[in-house]
Amino acid sequence: MRCVTRSLITNKINIARTVINPIETIFKFMKKSVVNCDSLYSQDLLTALNKIELDYVKKMSERKYLEISQDMDTFLALEYKLGVNISSETCQKLKILLEIARDALSGALHSRTLFTDVTELTIKNTILEKRIEDILSGKNELQAMDDTCGEFVITKTFKLAAVYSYYITLYGLPAFGVGFDTTKLTLLVDILRRQGIDPFR
Repeated sequence: MRCVTRSLITNKINIARTVINPIETIFKFMKKSVVNCDSLYSQDLLTALNKIELDYVKKMSERKYLEISQDMDTFLALEYKLGVNISSETCQKLKILLEIARDALSGALHSRTLFTDVTELTIKNTILEKRIEDILSGKNELQAMDDTCGEFVITKTFKLAAVYSYYITLYGLPAFGVGFDTTKLTLLVDILRRQGIDPFR
């Protein structure tokens, strides 16, 4: 460590050590270099990075996949802005950060797509399992009444609409007083209609 001294008599700064001068480190006299974030990126890029963080990456990290925007115009504009800045950036460290932001943006959009695909495949799987169960249980068999005497029991069964049945199968029964999540219901209605199933039947 390099040392600096200051004379008590003349108040001059000296690099050489003397018996008269107190010793102080050179760091006390050095000015800290301050990096201004505004000078690193343009305001447009900072706005784009904030939008990517709040509307895409944060929602992905919180697993709020259905809240991630699917607006392709916004997505493509953000990706283009990052691409232009990556190609013009000379500092390798900043370039890597911009590439991470671009990859996170793409990952967020893909995570929403994957979440939707998993939900759709789970519904298809449930439909197929139900068909197999119906076939194996003999639901297609008809039995004629052999005997008309004896006791008869009447029971009443309730059947939920398909969208609610699948909701409970996939996400469980909602807590008392909370109700069904409308975003998830909307996704299920869309998937069931694509499968040719009336969601409210």
